[in-house]
Amino acid sequence: MTTSPLAPTHGVCLLCKTPSPTIDTLGPDDEWRCPRCGQLWTAARVKGAAAYAAWSAEYDRVAPLAAVTL
Repeated sequence: MTTSPLAPTHGVCLLCKTPSPTIDTLGPDDEWRCPRCGQLWTAARVKGAAAYAAWSAEYDRVAPLAAVTL
């Protein structure tokens, strides 16, 4: 495996947070299946999930739920 230019996931499954020493080093053709939740991760899925997590954190920072009125 080679180190990928993905946003770091801090070495955990992005779904269930099970520790994984390899999820941050997925190459373009690699995949990793979480032994706890069974989620299959590829480099593209990790990149997409990390980008969404970054967007969500920024959105929560600038538009907190308390400011939303229904």
